[in-house]
Amino acid sequence: MSTQQRDGGRVLRVLRELNPNDGASRRTAKVVKIPAVFAGRRAAGVVRRASGHSALDIQRDIHERTAQHIFEVLGGLRGVAAKVGQILSLFDRVLPPELSEAYGTALAQLQESAPIMLPGVVDEALRTSLGPEWHNRFLEFDMAHPKAASIGQVHKAIWHDGRQVAVKIQYPDAKRAIEADLAQLRLLSLAVTAMMPGLEMRPVVDEFCDCIIEELDYAHEAQNQAIFAAAYADDPDILIPQVIEQTGDVLISEWIGGTSLTSLLERGAALAERNRISTQIIQFNIWSQNRCGILYGDAHPGNYRIQADGRLGVIDFGACASLPDDFNEMIVDLVDTLLNGDITDLAAMVHRRRFLSEGRELDITRLKKTLLPYLEPLLKPGFVIDQAWVQQRITEAVDPTLSNVFRQTTFPPNLIAGGRTALGTVGLLVKLNPRISLDNLAVDWIPGLKPVLAQAARNAHRDESTRDHLRVIAGGDISAEE
Repeated sequence: MSTQQRDGGRVLRVLRELNPNDGASRRTAKVVKIPAVFAGRRAAGVVRRASGHSALDIQRDIHERTAQHIFEVLGGLRGVAAKVGQILSLFDRVLPPELSEAYGTALAQLQESAPIMLPGVVDEALRTSLGPEWHNRFLEFDMAHPKAASIGQVHKAIWHDGRQVAVKIQYPDAKRAIEADLAQLRLLSLAVTAMMPGLEMRPVVDEFCDCIIEELDYAHEAQNQAIFAAAYADDPDILIPQVIEQTGDVLISEWIGGTSLTSLLERGAALAERNRISTQIIQFNIWSQNRCGILYGDAHPGNYRIQADGRLGVIDFGACASLPDDFNEMIVDLVDTLLNGDITDLAAMVHRRRFLSEGRELDITRLKKTLLPYLEPLLKPGFVIDQAWVQQRITEAVDPTLSNVFRQTTFPPNLIAGGRTALGTVGLLVKLNPRISLDNLAVDWIPGLKPVLAQAARNAHRDESTRDHLRVIAGGDISAEE
């Protein structure tokens, strides 16, 4: 047997675990059992509590066992395991302590579980996409040090014209295997509910599955990347690698070096550097819709490279999507209603923007009380999005009681892409812990917020410090009648 055949056999054995005709029923059974197993552990915990065991110790043990169970289930879905781990790891510092401690280890195991393609498999993949003489396209090709990607891996090489390039190669037969994965992954809303009761995850999981399907299409990714590269050409703050070639399951881009944000977070950085990087991330992640017509959707530390000249390099454009055309108008409408309107105005806005399904009731007073803290970055001078603030917002969002307004409202599917980018960006800000003017960035992003905040500053019920702060944000646009 040849080396290539042996290498291919290893990957195929991994992928065979995902074959819809080979063990799918066993994997489905494991997924759907998670809530029942979790409930069983909680029932056993009641018995242990009655026997004198500490409630905190019992709860920690329940979550540790459930976390390991979820890891075992997700570990069988190897085609998307790394991506799930990437997304959840963004919030390892802001989950409630009883969850973050238990699930952190399982998530780390999950991220390390993706298979690596050996040289024979890489050679076959390149032959399939670039032709049997693919070596002639490169002056050098580093086969020994691949970098992991969620559905493949990246090799550093030197293109035939002397440029350093990144060669992204998809796992062989990944499309078929991951399509089988996704059928199982859609059941993970049950698993997440076991972790965080009351959180409606099915729309999010469905959108995540659609995103993974898009990421399998390297032609689509190359198109996204080309749009960003053209929009940010010669930008003083952002560096996007040019697409060199895309064929089949191979995407070749310019290589951008620098320090990965992951490494920077591990070693630490001075406040000034963290402030600059955070501002760049916000401006790129959130403003890209205005500049490119699409929104960057993979806000993970591994996708950012800090350049020697201070620019922020960005890679991996498989997960990009568009916001609705009226998104900025909707944000202005929401902020204006919360700051300058009354309960009747908020009720009208909720229906107007379709945040409430027909026939459902909503506690509007509680909704306003719940949403106002999200505007604190606009209202409080020097406000910092820190671990405690995000943790409180998450705790409120996953509150399992029926009075939780997030359970009563509807999140329109066309906003999920924006929600994913916003959540990823917040996760990065918590890790970077900057001190920046989020209010000014918000007004720069959506100029329509300026008159809204000016009106809020004119409202007599606001305290003096907040009025002064809003006056500065609004550029002094405050009438003399105040």
